[in-house]
Amino acid sequence: NTRLPKELPAEIIINNCYRYFSNGGHYTEIPAVKAKSATNYGMYGFVSSSKYITKADLSNIKEISGNRPLDAAFKNCSALNYIKIGWKQWAKPSSLSQSWVEGVSSSGTFVIPKDAEFDPESIRGVNGIPEGWEVKYYNPDNPDDVRNNKEDFYPQEINTILESIITGEELDNMDDLL
Repeated sequence: NTRLPKELPAEIIINNCYRYFSNGGHYTEIPAVKAKSATNYGMYGFVSSSKYITKADLSNIKEISGNRPLDAAFKNCSALNYIKIGWKQWAKPSSLSQSWVEGVSSSGTFVIPKDAEFDPESIRGVNGIPEGWEVKYYNPDNPDDVRNNKEDFYPQEINTILESIITGEELDNMDDLL
Protein backbone atom coordinates (compact mmCIF):
# COMPACT_ATOMS: atom_id res chain seq x y z
CA ASN A 1 0.00 0.00 0.00
CA THR A 2 1.59 3.25 -1.17
CA ARG A 3 0.95 6.35 0.90
CA LEU A 4 0.93 9.64 -0.88
CA PRO A 5 0.93 13.14 0.55
CA LYS A 6 -2.44 14.88 0.64
CA GLU A 7 -1.04 17.76 -1.40
CA LEU A 8 1.95 18.31 -3.68
CA PRO A 9 3.41 21.55 -2.26
CA ALA A 10 5.65 22.86 -5.07
CA GLU A 11 4.70 26.36 -6.23
CA ILE A 12 6.14 25.73 -9.71
CA ILE A 13 6.58 22.29 -11.23
CA ILE A 14 9.97 22.18 -12.97
CA ASN A 15 12.67 19.62 -13.86
CA ASN A 16 11.07 16.25 -13.02
CA CYS A 17 9.68 17.70 -9.80
CA TYR A 18 7.39 14.77 -8.95
CA ARG A 19 8.69 11.96 -11.11
CA TYR A 20 9.04 9.59 -8.16
CA PHE A 21 5.32 8.76 -8.44
CA SER A 22 5.79 6.94 -11.72
CA ASN A 23 5.94 3.20 -12.36
CA GLY A 24 3.92 1.74 -9.57
CA GLY A 25 1.76 2.27 -6.59
CA HIS A 26 -1.83 1.28 -6.09
CA TYR A 27 -3.19 4.81 -5.79
CA THR A 28 -6.19 5.75 -7.93
CA GLU A 29 -5.98 9.53 -7.66
CA ILE A 30 -3.04 11.91 -7.61
CA PRO A 31 -2.64 14.23 -4.62
CA ALA A 32 -3.88 17.81 -4.94
CA VAL A 33 -1.46 19.80 -7.09
CA LYS A 34 -0.84 23.21 -5.51
CA ALA A 35 1.40 24.60 -8.28
CA LYS A 36 0.07 27.34 -10.52
CA SER A 37 2.48 26.57 -13.38
CA ALA A 38 4.41 23.73 -14.96
CA THR A 39 7.50 24.31 -17.07
CA ASN A 40 10.64 22.63 -18.46
CA TYR A 41 9.99 18.90 -18.04
CA GLY A 42 8.25 19.66 -14.74
CA MET A 43 5.81 16.74 -14.92
CA TYR A 44 7.93 14.46 -17.07
CA GLY A 45 6.79 10.90 -16.41
CA PHE A 46 4.72 12.20 -13.47
CA VAL A 47 2.66 9.05 -12.84
CA SER A 48 3.49 7.19 -16.04
CA SER A 49 2.73 3.49 -16.07
CA SER A 50 0.63 3.67 -12.90
CA LYS A 51 -2.02 1.04 -13.62
CA TYR A 52 -4.58 2.08 -11.03
CA ILE A 53 -4.83 5.85 -11.33
CA THR A 54 -8.26 6.88 -12.65
CA LYS A 55 -8.41 10.60 -11.87
CA ALA A 56 -6.06 13.56 -12.28
CA ASP A 57 -7.09 17.05 -11.17
CA LEU A 58 -4.66 19.65 -12.50
CA SER A 59 -7.10 22.55 -12.23
CA ASN A 60 -4.74 24.62 -10.06
CA ILE A 61 -2.16 24.74 -12.85
CA LYS A 62 -3.00 27.91 -14.76
CA GLU A 63 0.01 27.98 -17.10
CA ILE A 64 2.08 25.46 -19.01
CA SER A 65 5.18 26.83 -20.68
CA GLY A 66 8.81 26.22 -21.48
CA ASN A 67 10.23 23.00 -22.80
CA ARG A 68 7.78 20.07 -22.72
CA PRO A 69 6.38 20.50 -19.17
CA LEU A 70 3.87 17.65 -19.47
CA ASP A 71 5.92 15.04 -21.34
CA ALA A 72 4.70 11.50 -20.68
CA ALA A 73 2.96 12.67 -17.48
CA PHE A 74 0.20 10.04 -17.73
CA LYS A 75 1.71 7.78 -20.38
CA ASN A 76 0.46 4.18 -20.06
CA CYS A 77 -1.89 4.96 -17.18
CA SER A 78 -4.40 2.57 -18.72
CA ALA A 79 -7.15 3.13 -16.11
CA LEU A 80 -6.99 6.94 -16.28
CA ASN A 81 -10.39 8.19 -17.44
CA TYR A 82 -10.72 11.68 -15.93
CA ILE A 83 -8.49 14.74 -16.29
CA LYS A 84 -9.32 18.30 -15.24
CA ILE A 85 -6.98 21.12 -16.26
CA GLY A 86 -6.72 24.78 -15.27
CA TRP A 87 -4.75 26.36 -18.11
CA LYS A 88 -6.64 28.36 -20.71
CA GLN A 89 -3.99 28.44 -23.43
CA TRP A 90 -2.59 25.37 -25.13
CA ALA A 91 -0.56 26.22 -28.21
CA LYS A 92 1.53 23.60 -29.99
CA PRO A 93 0.63 20.60 -27.82
CA SER A 94 3.51 18.51 -29.20
CA SER A 95 6.03 20.95 -27.73
CA LEU A 96 4.27 21.16 -24.35
CA SER A 97 2.77 17.75 -23.78
CA GLN A 98 4.56 15.10 -25.84
CA SER A 99 2.75 11.75 -25.38
CA TRP A 100 1.31 12.90 -22.08
CA VAL A 101 -1.86 10.81 -22.44
CA GLU A 102 -0.59 7.99 -24.62
CA GLY A 103 -1.98 4.67 -23.41
CA VAL A 104 -4.75 6.05 -21.17
CA SER A 105 -8.29 4.61 -21.17
CA SER A 106 -10.03 4.72 -24.56
CA SER A 107 -12.95 6.64 -23.04
CA GLY A 108 -13.15 9.24 -20.34
CA THR A 109 -13.89 12.83 -19.44
CA PHE A 110 -11.59 15.78 -20.03
CA VAL A 111 -12.67 18.95 -18.20
CA ILE A 112 -11.40 22.39 -19.25
CA PRO A 113 -12.12 25.95 -18.10
CA LYS A 114 -15.22 27.46 -19.72
CA ASP A 115 -13.11 30.34 -21.00
CA ALA A 116 -10.34 28.22 -22.50
CA GLU A 117 -8.74 29.98 -25.46
CA PHE A 118 -8.18 26.82 -27.49
CA ASP A 119 -10.44 24.61 -29.54
CA PRO A 120 -10.45 21.21 -27.79
CA GLU A 121 -11.09 19.40 -31.07
CA SER A 122 -7.91 20.88 -32.57
CA ILE A 123 -5.69 19.19 -29.97
CA ARG A 124 -7.05 15.64 -29.97
CA GLY A 125 -4.55 12.83 -29.60
CA VAL A 126 -1.73 11.64 -27.34
CA ASN A 127 -0.30 15.19 -27.08
CA GLY A 128 -3.58 16.84 -26.06
CA ILE A 129 -7.06 15.54 -25.31
CA PRO A 130 -7.36 11.78 -25.75
CA GLU A 131 -9.35 10.50 -28.72
CA GLY A 132 -12.73 9.10 -27.62
CA TRP A 133 -12.95 11.25 -24.49
CA GLU A 134 -15.85 13.59 -23.82
CA VAL A 135 -14.94 17.24 -23.23
CA LYS A 136 -16.76 19.13 -20.48
CA TYR A 137 -16.37 22.65 -19.15
CA TYR A 138 -16.18 24.14 -15.66
CA ASN A 139 -16.50 27.57 -14.13
CA PRO A 140 -13.12 28.59 -12.62
CA ASP A 141 -15.01 30.68 -10.04
CA ASN A 142 -16.92 27.57 -8.98
CA PRO A 143 -14.82 24.51 -9.98
CA ASP A 144 -17.56 22.04 -9.05
CA ASP A 145 -19.86 23.61 -11.65
CA VAL A 146 -19.15 21.29 -14.62
CA ARG A 147 -21.31 21.41 -17.73
CA ASN A 148 -21.47 19.65 -21.09
CA ASN A 149 -21.16 22.81 -23.21
CA LYS A 150 -19.46 26.11 -22.56
CA GLU A 151 -22.54 27.79 -24.03
CA ASP A 152 -24.39 26.49 -20.95
CA PHE A 153 -22.64 29.18 -18.91
CA TYR A 154 -24.71 32.31 -19.29
CA PRO A 155 -23.50 35.65 -17.99
CA GLN A 156 -25.08 36.51 -14.64
CA GLU A 157 -27.16 39.24 -16.29
CA ILE A 158 -28.86 36.73 -18.57
CA ASN A 159 -29.48 34.38 -15.64
CA THR A 160 -31.15 37.23 -13.75
CA ILE A 161 -33.38 38.06 -16.72
CA LEU A 162 -34.30 34.42 -17.26
CA GLU A 163 -35.03 33.91 -13.57
CA SER A 164 -37.36 36.92 -13.54
CA ILE A 165 -39.18 35.61 -16.61
CA ILE A 166 -39.59 32.16 -15.04
CA THR A 167 -40.78 33.49 -11.69
CA GLY A 168 -42.88 36.29 -13.20
CA GLU A 169 -41.11 38.92 -11.09
CA GLU A 170 -40.52 42.35 -12.52
CA LEU A 171 -37.00 43.66 -12.80
CA ASP A 172 -36.25 46.94 -11.00
CA ASN A 173 -34.26 48.40 -13.83
CA MET A 174 -33.93 46.45 -17.07
CA ASP A 175 -31.42 49.01 -18.45
CA ASP A 176 -28.92 48.14 -15.70
CA LEU A 177 -28.85 44.55 -16.85
CA LEU A 178 -28.24 45.25 -20.53
